Amino acid sequence: MDYIIREIRPEDDRAVEQIIRFCLKEYGGDREGTAWCDPDLGRFSALYQGEGRRYWVALDEAGAVVGGSGIGPLEGVEGVCELQKMYCLPIARGTGAAHRLMERCLDYAARHYRTCYLETFGNMAAAQRFYAKYGFVRLDEPMGGTGHWSCDVWCARGLNGPLILPYTRERMGDVLDFERRLRAEEDFWGWEIDEAYTAAVERSFSDPRFANALSLLAYVDGAVVGRIDSTLICSRFDGSVKAYLDWICVLKSQRHRGTAQALMEELRRRLKGAGADTLIGLIAANPEAQRFYRSLEGAKIRDEGIWIDL
Repeated sequence: MDYIIREIRPEDDRAVEQIIRFCLKEYGGDREGTAWCDPDLGRFSALYQGEGRRYWVALDEAGAVVGGSGIGPLEGVEGVCELQKMYCLPIARGTGAAHRLMERCLDYAARHYRTCYLETFGNMAAAQRFYAKYGFVRLDEPMGGTGHWSCDVWCARGLNGPLILPYTRERMGDVLDFERRLRAEEDFWGWEIDEAYTAAVERSFSDPRFANALSLLAYVDGAVVGRIDSTLICSRFDGSVKAYLDWICVLKSQRHRGTAQALMEELRRRLKGAGADTLIGLIAANPEAQRFYRSLEGAKIRDEGIWIDL
């Protein structure tokens, strides 16, 4: 079916509210802590005005509203928007209406934000598969202050660059896929992805010696394309807190797209928040890595690195 996608108008408000309430009730969301109790549910045409806010509806060939979706700022998180109130009637599901709404939302969001966030219910499996197709990655906890505390699934995706997330045990599968892709694109790595390697990484997440370790992952289209690894170094020599940059790597096919810079920027932000004032790293021998490290703001080549086997 050929749908018309346009911005919401006052005459659409009642139809959109009915669609949302129908879908919420369908999945047990007719309760507190969900959009069911939002006071502005019936006045979207007034609510979605101004910079960074829009709501679109999908109309069928008869002109009836069969779905809608919006973008608005995520309260309490700068540069992040929320995909809001995305619902379609059963008759419109699987027909392409949701895809056209999503494309309109992401196109608009990319012009105003760096990250898009959403919340949903665990029993909405089809919706989660749909979001995954658009590169949304499941998070370990909610972002911002939506007031929808009954939602138990949280996802996000980058808009004008990668989505940067911490490396947690739950993301090991994504990282192993990344490691395999690394080797498929450049076959010169010095270790194998075997059971010993996997077991060692698995143990690190429960080992207290790794409490100061910080690893970040860059996601593009739902897959890891880069990572950066570091650890805090707290020394009583001068009472300082420094950090050691152990490794930064991006898939060859994803280089020169700002991924390494995005990883480094987020690492700097998190380390600064942890009280570190200096990041120490060993420069890899290959020319491409050396150019990257020398290009970093505040980077100076001061001391030679030394490796000592214990």
